[in-house]
Amino acid sequence: MKAIFALIVIYIGTFFVAIQGASNSPVQAAQHETAKSSVTKAIDPQKDSDIRSLLELIGARDMIQEAANNSTEQYRQKLISLAPNDDKAQDSVNSYLAAFQKQYDTDAIADLALENFVEMRDRVSDPRFLFRKKVELALEARYPRLFVPKYAMVTFHQVPYATALNRGQVQDRMLAQLCDGIDRVEDIDWNNAKRLIHSHLTPLELPS
Repeated sequence: MKAIFALIVIYIGTFFVAIQGASNSPVQAAQHETAKSSVTKAIDPQKDSDIRSLLELIGARDMIQEAANNSTEQYRQKLISLAPNDDKAQDSVNSYLAAFQKQYDTDAIADLALENFVEMRDRVSDPRFLFRKKVELALEARYPRLFVPKYAMVTFHQVPYATALNRGQVQDRMLAQLCDGIDRVEDIDWNNAKRLIHSHLTPLELPS
């Protein structure tokens, strides 16, 4: 099922790149280079709005939903064909797929894809961004069921996409505060980290 999400992200991300590539000018290219120096810089609001309008125009969300529904039904038929021919096995298959569909959210996927596009475009070579990733892993190690990186929520755990999006945004704000003024993981203010995490996050139900 995660492969479905990965393909969707690739599809939307490619669409974003095509849009941006078609609209670039020398002035925009210069602005693009400037943007790389800021870890917290988000996509331009007007471009964000334009991209979302185009996604609506071409019916991207409907296509994503239809693709997910078709893939889910294919999985259902495949799993049922492999499962024992009894009601209990078929009920288990249906329950598993129902749980996946419950966590599926086309709006959240579109937002996650847009965030991923900005991250891959502007931030992966930024030293401050890479440092934040180290802090993120240190927080996850100390608070494994409270502070879970967005990538891990989406890729490795059965966390609804809307939940991953919302928690990821909360955690991004925490990281911005905790990383401000430091450049070593050893300098994290752990008392502040504990206060922020326990104030703004609740434990996730994750497999042991």
